Amino acid sequence: MNLVEALCPEAQEDLARHGIVELVSVSVMAVPDPSRPEDRLALKITAEVNDNFQNGIPAVERDLETADKICTSAEDDLSLSLRDELLVTLDTRRREIAGLREGKINGQPVAYLSDPAIASLIRPTLENPVIDAHVWSVGWCATKEDDGKILVYCDDPLMSEDVDEDSWVRIQDRIRRVNFVIGGLMAGLLGEG
Repeated sequence: MNLVEALCPEAQEDLARHGIVELVSVSVMAVPDPSRPEDRLALKITAEVNDNFQNGIPAVERDLETADKICTSAEDDLSLSLRDELLVTLDTRRREIAGLREGKINGQPVAYLSDPAIASLIRPTLENPVIDAHVWSVGWCATKEDDGKILVYCDDPLMSEDVDEDSWVRIQDRIRRVNFVIGGLMAGLLGEG
């Protein structure tokens, strides 16, 4: 099975229509610890590996599961100072949501937030707010060249601006390990492995 055949139908269509498609993305985020919702000094690091491949392809599922296992311990990469910065970011996001619920931005009342039309648009965000802080993410994409060849590449990782040198070294190592697994998967699907 080649790369294009392994993609889900929507991704195959995107590649054919637009000439580019995201294959795999990894996102590592800090979120309030769900087991301690009242503790503002508790956070949890989550990792998500998303893909645009069809289900039921053993090699793909095995390698994506391996990438997920590599990322599940991403919390180990964070220095104490980075954890503190992430806690500050999470607390800021909590306060922003609380302010919006009161019809305020930066502590100041905002008239348009009391408009029923606006309130109906932001209500879902306020009822089920997503409070998170980006730590790092990386993705792999495929492009279709003019000659019909498929080129796979990895984006440069996106980092939180608060990542310090100690954390960065450990994060780079984790990204290298994930790149090795996903790179092997791509080589196999492109007939290079």
